[in-house]
Amino acid sequence: MDPKILLKIEQSNRTLLDRMKSRFNLSLGFDAQSIQTIDQMINQFREQFKQDIAVMEVAAEEFGVFLGECLVRNAQGQWVEDDGQLMVQLNFGRANPLGKARKHIEHDASESIFGFYLSTIALVNQHAGKHGTQEKVRKEPDGAVINESYSTNAPHVKASLWRLMKHDDDLRLWSNLILIAGFGVFFLSVWGARLISQDQVLWGGILLALGIALLVFLLYFSILFLRALHMTRVMFYNALLSPAMIISLDPLKLACVAEMGNGRDGDYWGWKMREVKDLPGHHRQLHEIIPCVSVFRDGPGDHHADFDPRPICWGTSDKKEVERCLQKTDREALEQLQMLIRDGNFAQLSDEVRIVGH
Repeated sequence: MDPKILLKIEQSNRTLLDRMKSRFNLSLGFDAQSIQTIDQMINQFREQFKQDIAVMEVAAEEFGVFLGECLVRNAQGQWVEDDGQLMVQLNFGRANPLGKARKHIEHDASESIFGFYLSTIALVNQHAGKHGTQEKVRKEPDGAVINESYSTNAPHVKASLWRLMKHDDDLRLWSNLILIAGFGVFFLSVWGARLISQDQVLWGGILLALGIALLVFLLYFSILFLRALHMTRVMFYNALLSPAMIISLDPLKLACVAEMGNGRDGDYWGWKMREVKDLPGHHRQLHEIIPCVSVFRDGPGDHHADFDPRPICWGTSDKKEVERCLQKTDREALEQLQMLIRDGNFAQLSDEVRIVGH
């Protein structure tokens, strides 16, 4: 590759990153989350781009070069020229990121550069596995037994206990109740002892008895909490990696999708909405993809009855781990999620699971 062209690619990326920072206060990197941000921006400003051919040409080139550079850095790609057109050489063939960016601007979200990036990464990994250039694609279950079933695509995230207690909605409620109960035990004990010292033995004894009863409850509840905390850590390592998408910012709501088959006949998917308090480490933009981990509740038939998705960012602050989980997310699940949004079916979602398929 001509060094002058490589220098032009570098300058184009630097210009794009500087513009995104100065105009939109977005700090982008060469990763999937940044591509998703560009993807959303194309969808948002498509009509403005198409009103001016010159502007559309510049946008298509800058976005395409950025997409290609992400493939070069994250998929061991290499810039090449093919009949005067910039392409990225990958282990399975050549990709045309500039052409894809142009299609996304000219058409609609079905030509998503984010979907293109994820599917290309998946093809690179699949090809590498088949040809022995990395660990072979595993045909056995990826995770351990969760709810009497195996996870076929586990995140393998070592979740932080403190982060789970701070951000996981369920565990945060448990920890707050334990803290309140602890204050209650302390208050009842001190007040009861004070009344006894003032010769109000009856009332002091009642308060001390209540304090002891609350202490027993606190100890029992703490054991349950520690067990739930341990199981949540196991879940973040071994349960199913599944995607979600932000569909509302205020309140913050996610549309969640997971494969619901339990290994028997049929192809089933579960759709549901989950309202969350926060998504630390994410941009919190509409239609942003959020990697989650899900466990399931067994049903009587050939699919699970329900699933419980939790964002990966609740368990780790490591952006590289979140990025890895995003790239590892099943392509078919992402297609289900995009179809859900494209068809407008997310408006019908609730916190009750909706099973589709046969």
